[in-house]
Amino acid sequence: MNLRKKIFGGTAFALTLALSLTTFGIGAAVAEENTEDKTEVVYYTAKLFDYEQSGRDSVTGEFYTGKYDGETALTSKTDDGLILFNQDNQYPALGEKPGRQNSWEKKCKYKIYEGIAADEFVDNKFALAEGFTAVSGNKEVSLFDENSDTYVGAFNLPLVRDENGYLTFDSSKNHVKVSDTLDENGNYAMEMKDYASPVGFMPFNDALVGSSGSVYMPGTKNFYFGMTMEVPFYMTNDGKSENAKGEKEDMTLEFSGDDDVWVFIDGKLVLDLGGVHDSVDGTINFATKEVTTVGNHMLENGDFTSSTVGSDSDVKETVTVTSDVLNSLEEGMHTMTICYLERGGSVSNCKMTLHLAEEAPEVPEETPEDPEETPEDPEETPEVPEETPEDPEETPEVPEETPEDPEETPEVPEETPENPEETPEEPTNPVIIEDEDVPLVDGDEPEETPEEPTNPTVIIEDEDIPLADGGDETLPQTGVPSAMVFYVAGLMIMLFGCAIISYSGKTV
Repeated sequence: MNLRKKIFGGTAFALTLALSLTTFGIGAAVAEENTEDKTEVVYYTAKLFDYEQSGRDSVTGEFYTGKYDGETALTSKTDDGLILFNQDNQYPALGEKPGRQNSWEKKCKYKIYEGIAADEFVDNKFALAEGFTAVSGNKEVSLFDENSDTYVGAFNLPLVRDENGYLTFDSSKNHVKVSDTLDENGNYAMEMKDYASPVGFMPFNDALVGSSGSVYMPGTKNFYFGMTMEVPFYMTNDGKSENAKGEKEDMTLEFSGDDDVWVFIDGKLVLDLGGVHDSVDGTINFATKEVTTVGNHMLENGDFTSSTVGSDSDVKETVTVTSDVLNSLEEGMHTMTICYLERGGSVSNCKMTLHLAEEAPEVPEETPEDPEETPEDPEETPEVPEETPEDPEETPEVPEETPEDPEETPEVPEETPENPEETPEEPTNPVIIEDEDVPLVDGDEPEETPEEPTNPTVIIEDEDIPLADGGDETLPQTGVPSAMVFYVAGLMIMLFGCAIISYSGKTV
């Protein structure tokens, strides 16, 4: 007998051990699966423009495309107000430089040339400030003009959402390249690769990984292009928005890159990072209503800060100003337009981080829902009175019989002995006086009376509903509770097996 118990106990222990280990394994797998990081990519429409390299004859001042090829279209005696997409000659116009708005300078490589763009859109379009002209190749062009031959199309620019809920595009981490694949919205796709190109943001060029593992760009490089991107956002009353952790933070746009960057809100200029320069920084803070730029800034005399500092020790200055445009923003939906130009002819950098309220806050929308639920009580409350008027409806039926009594009144004397028989019918009239007497007559109605308190039970405690539903939803949504269920189950099975072994051992 003891042998049988020992065999039974050993077998049971082996089974429970295997089952418990399996359960632990399932719990670990669930935890690993549910805690796995998932990258969310959000696409914004970016419109791209392709410009040509520009050059200029140093004697005649005539413009040409790239290296001098004899084509001439524009002539000018001065470079004031010109925006060239690079130039083949360092001194393209009569021995003079083409203006500091076009040149990259070793001793002022973070130069921010403000004032190239107009302070606001003209006819809902980007415009250059008065006196400035843009030249692509040997032609004068309108920048960011979708009706010109420089317009390539609309593309989906991928922004990655981080653990805080911020959206970021960073050319130093991901290379993007335009494709000819259209989506359902009519936008072209952008291929995003999880490595950076050696020259940064180059959407018209491909970046490949060589046999040695290094990234290179084959073929001719297209360094001259433009991009616009519209970002709709909701301006909150305090300029703050919740992050992914539910914490309120200042709404911001952070930008870092080269060359020209102009940011508009509702068509009005807010951030100006114009000029040909190395990567500079700019931040828009919607809570403080401040705009901060980091670079070499223009002085009143036309010079720039740190312009005499050597290239190896060039220093960026931080300047913060209050924006009238931000101060005038009212609560509600607005549109931010980012305009970007690459015209330096070498490395291109682009990093933008958005922490904005993408739509109206949910709290105001949910607030009116409570009153909507509140009237549900009165809606159900009248259900009791609805039965009450039924008594009055029956009430007139009695008076209807009442006139019949007068008609039969003359017959009363003749049928006097019958009156006592009809007399008991008169006591039924108290139904009209007090509804409370109805249950005394209609024995079935007291069963309806307890139904009245049952209605508030459902209405009063809506909190009980999530308790029932929440238990089912918690397991698949969070890795830890789901895994714990399996861990606890495995532990209980293990304890059960140990109890069996203990029992078997005692019997031996």
